[in-house]
Amino acid sequence: PDFATMINWLKNGDIDIVVDSVYPTMVMVDQAGVKPILRRWKSGTEQYYTVLFARNDANIQSVQDLRGKMVALEEPTSTSGYMLPKAYLISAGLNLTEKPSAEAPVASNEVGYVFTRPDNDVDIIQWVLSGKTPAGAVNSATFDSFSAESKKSLVVLGKTEIVARHVVSVRADLDVKAVDALKQILLQMDSSADGKAVLKSFENTTKFDAFPAGIETTLSRMRELFALTSAKPAEVF
Repeated sequence: PDFATMINWLKNGDIDIVVDSVYPTMVMVDQAGVKPILRRWKSGTEQYYTVLFARNDANIQSVQDLRGKMVALEEPTSTSGYMLPKAYLISAGLNLTEKPSAEAPVASNEVGYVFTRPDNDVDIIQWVLSGKTPAGAVNSATFDSFSAESKKSLVVLGKTEIVARHVVSVRADLDVKAVDALKQILLQMDSSADGKAVLKSFENTTKFDAFPAGIETTLSRMRELFALTSAKPAEVF
């Protein structure tokens, strides 16, 4: 029903396996000690990134021009709609401040950001094109789905680094032999007709695989991005 319950279930051993994007995964690593083990390909996509963009008549040509402006983001639990763009802007030396509404004032030395409706980042382009906010950020697949006509009215300000689309994690104290067996089953599921049918039934999963750069390298970078955006992660959820 909510993220706090999930954390408790993981700590109590009621939940053994959880699949989510990078940012929620890192909250669960931080608060429940889960261990990422594999990558999930969602609808044929193994990785993605975020595109930051502005209306081309808003006098914004780079992220540095966002000072004193408002950026529309998706929701505070999103990897592509919160963690990636916020980490990107912070790394660019910008001071980000969450605002209660798109109409809230933004000081000249800060970049304001406001959340649109959860799970509906298509609203963000509508906000930008209508002038509700001069800039926004969406995941790469959503940006690619924008019409050619809409893209003519936009300027791309930046593209974040690429991260895993989804991460499979297990609770902290799950038996090592069980984890190894689970990994082998998941890694082999796309090699049989029955396995592919089960994968498809799970929100059109293509397959599971290992992290190309290795789990430790991947986890280290995930931690760095998480640290940039989540000084107080418990309050986000």
